[in-house]
Amino acid sequence: MKQHPRRAFRLGLAAFAVAAATLIAGESRADFDLGQGIIIPPSAQIPVPPGVTSDPIALTVSCGAGGKIAQAVALKPLTTNRLTITIQGTCTEAVDNLPGGVTLQAASSGDGLQAPSSSTDPVLGISGTGVTLNDLTITGGVTGLRGRSGAAFTGNNLVIQGASNTNVLMNHSAATLNNATVQNSANDGMEVYWGSTIFLNGGTLQNNAGYGANVGYAGSLDVFGGAVLQGNGFGGAQSFDGGTVYVSGATVTKNGTASSGATGGLEAGTGGHVRVSGSNTSIVSNTVDGISAFRGGSVAIDNAATVANNSRHGVLIYSGAAGFVRAGSVIRGNGANGIYVEGGEISIGDGNGPATIASNGQNGVFLRTNSVATLNNSGNQIINNTGWGILCTGSPSNPLIFGTVGTVSGNGSGQIACNSSPSAGLAPTAEPTGD
Repeated sequence: MKQHPRRAFRLGLAAFAVAAATLIAGESRADFDLGQGIIIPPSAQIPVPPGVTSDPIALTVSCGAGGKIAQAVALKPLTTNRLTITIQGTCTEAVDNLPGGVTLQAASSGDGLQAPSSSTDPVLGISGTGVTLNDLTITGGVTGLRGRSGAAFTGNNLVIQGASNTNVLMNHSAATLNNATVQNSANDGMEVYWGSTIFLNGGTLQNNAGYGANVGYAGSLDVFGGAVLQGNGFGGAQSFDGGTVYVSGATVTKNGTASSGATGGLEAGTGGHVRVSGSNTSIVSNTVDGISAFRGGSVAIDNAATVANNSRHGVLIYSGAAGFVRAGSVIRGNGANGIYVEGGEISIGDGNGPATIASNGQNGVFLRTNSVATLNNSGNQIINNTGWGILCTGSPSNPLIFGTVGTVSGNGSGQIACNSSPSAGLAPTAEPTGD
């Protein structure tokens, strides 16, 4: 007679526990195969139901032997401590709502989970806290890795790749990803939404068809530790609707590879904020612009960060956006203007230190209609640009500059061509919010 699948699973779980109890009693000293591709070491402490142990449980799932990660995860209620599951090979399955206190780890490089179909969503979903993922490869599906509401997890040396929508999706959740590789999504590499946070410590966010990371609805992405955002189609990262992208000690390069819709390195869209900071932070060699902001977005370039050698503007501010460049930061060698502003505000240098805008292919600073630039540090260097050092043009509202400009020299077309000459001692405009 055919068994009901749930009854069969309960019987299997009971048999598992009995076998485990026999093993614990000392009848075996070697790793013990409990069937269904699940193996435990002789030290494992697994009680017979309905008992619960306070000791950790460690299991191995052999994918090649038909093991299922979801079946091993179902044993978590048997311990109040940590359940550690080592995955041998690649299991073609989806595991959702992973509870807290679980570690999933690969036995060898490349081991992990493969989506069973293109419609799998997600391949791995996490709902608990204190979850650790080590050395896994997660491939395919609509979403590769999802942090569900309230989840908190750490990933070490993960490879997450090949999803059709996004490799990593976070909603009301938090994650630290150490040395992760997030790549080859048909859309965004990461989507960090609804108050979620990702700390991206090292690793690579690359070759995703959309943005490397899309951050919005009060989400935040903190990129540091030598991480690299590269080769993404629309751009390295975008923030919008209260989202924040903070890049410190990282590189954003060669993004904007899409044939249409590309923005370049980093973008602050409607109500978004981008901040780059630190002498070891570089926004370089991106197609289109290095950093752009529009419709209330804001940009902060601080503490000796570099924006260089991007194919168009180093910094683009337009349609009601604002930004500042200060504290030793450098805008250098970009194909068009170092800073281009149209219908926005920019602050260049302040009490925290000057800025350098040099050797750009057109003007150092180009202000179009309805724009204001505040230059407020005598150490500013706007030098050796191909066009003007500072150029103002446009109607119906002429752009303005004011404050303490600093040095403007060596520019090919001339030094300052503005409708209103700068004067010392004027108060600066407000800095962008959201730092």
